[in-house]
Amino acid sequence: MPLSVIKPENEPWRFAVIRYAEPYGLEEDALAAFDKYIEEDIPEPDAAWYALYDWDLLDYTEDTESPS
Repeated sequence: MPLSVIKPENEPWRFAVIRYAEPYGLEEDALAAFDKYIEEDIPEPDAAWYALYDWDLLDYTEDTESPS
């Protein structure tokens, strides 16, 4: 099961980070990590994943690919 960020197509990555962090009161911390990765020229999808990973906020999802 991979760790992943699931978001609606039209939701900005920044808002996804806030949505994942909000239930734990970690919005500011997760956004600071996200902004740090953005400043390092990391693409937004990766920056969101890294920031949420840093704070252990990612969800496990079913791997939809079948083994070969």
